[in-house]
Formats: sequence, structure tokens, C-alpha cells
Amino acid sequence: MPIQRTSLACLLLFIGSLLAACGSGGLVRTIEGKKNNSVLEAGTWGHLKSDRNSWLAQLPPGSAITICGDHQMETLAALRAWSNSVGRTGSFAFSVGCTPNVATKIKVVGSTRPEAKAHCADRKRGGSAFVSERAIILCMDKMLYPILLHETGHLWGMCDVYPAKLLPSDNCDPNWFTGRNSFSVMGASYTSNLSGADIEGVSKLTTRNDVAGNRLWNGGRSFAGDDDESGEEIKGPAVSAHGEVMSDELRQALEDLMSESGTQ
Repeated sequence: MPIQRTSLACLLLFIGSLLAACGSGGLVRTIEGKKNNSVLEAGTWGHLKSDRNSWLAQLPPGSAITICGDHQMETLAALRAWSNSVGRTGSFAFSVGCTPNVATKIKVVGSTRPEAKAHCADRKRGGSAFVSERAIILCMDKMLYPILLHETGHLWGMCDVYPAKLLPSDNCDPNWFTGRNSFSVMGASYTSNLSGADIEGVSKLTTRNDVAGNRLWNGGRSFAGDDDESGEEIKGPAVSAHGEVMSDELRQALEDLMSESGTQ
């Protein structure tokens, strides 16, 4: 049958080309390349050197977290991405709508608000995270989710690891810093998925002795790491992960967000 002979010829041609690729090392090189890329995605991460007591990593199992202000669903997805990566989502009670009587409130000020525009006027970045206030100020209305994923990483306790030539930043604790990259979320890749480096970094964060909340997740057992020798606390005015002091206008905007939802 002509159709059968044609199909058989196509099959033989495919098998022949596959064998040729294996013989030349083409297929092997492709597999090795994917493996090497996976290795490169890990190994370079860092933790913030400040605001340790306010990190979301400090929250014990069963904590309730509610989101106030703008872009609540996108912020919820970003928070879940980080908690999923360390297996803590199921033990948190997340909500939107700035739920009353919930102590842990994540506040987001969108880029269109006047206070955000004033804050972002002279800054070339997607946003700012004020960890002690658990607040995010957005500076762009594009790439919203990647920016929220990066800024919520700060709320968890992750620092910026992007190359200094892109945007100088020195907010990493030298005791908990392994290197810089441009391919991870905390390396300002503006991607929508956590990389191997992001996951490795936040996983290491959840095994630190000096993050007291970790012991509650591990049945009281101790972890590797130095006790209380890193993670200096910021005193005085609220300061962002980038070292920006919160203005009175921004603080008022955060209070307004709470008032809009009828909760304090």
C-alpha cells in the first residue's frame, strides 16, 4: 500500500536521524546542557541583614495572613509561591480584603496612587518593600506579578542578589550570602517563577537557628547556623530593603489602606 510504505519510510528516517544524533553526541550534549542549567540555577542566594524579627519566615504554624490595599490577588499568589516552595502554605490561613482582627497584614500601595508616585519619582526600580511594616510600594504598572514576587521575597527575608552593575544593592547579610546572579527572582530576572537559587535560599532561611519561628516548624529541634549573630535590627523610622526611609505621606497612605477596609 502506498500510504503504508510512506509511513514506514518516515519512521525509518526518524529512527535514523535519532541514532545519528546519539552517535554524534548531540542528544547527550542536550541532556547535559539541561542538567548544567539546573545546577547553575542554584547556589547563589542571600538573606537580608535587617528586620529579622519581621520576616514572614518568623511566623509560627497556624498564622493568619491577610492582604490589604491594591493588587490583592496577585500579592496572594506571590506569597503562596514562596510558602509553597518551603511547604508552609497548608499551615497558613491566607485571606484578602484586609480581614479584621488578623495581626499579620500585608499592605500594598499601587503605582497609580500619588504617594507611590512621589516615592518612586527618583528611583529606577519596580518597587520597594518595607519589611518592618510588611508593606510593598509599587513603582511600575507593568510586570506586576514578577515585581510582587520579588518584593514578597523581601518580606520573607530574602535580599537582592542581582549583579552590582545592574543596580547596586548591599542589603545581604554576609553570613548568609553565597553570590549574585541575574537569573533568579531575587536577582531581578523579572520572571514569574522562582528559580532553583530562590528556592535554595528561602529553604536555607527556614533552617536558621536565629530565626526563632523555625523551631516551631521543626518540633522544637535546633538547626545549623549561628544563634543571634546576624540579622541586625533597624531602629527608628521604617526603612525599606533598599535603605529608603518611609515618608510621612507613605505612612499615611498605609493607614488609609486600613481605613478603606474598615480595619486597623
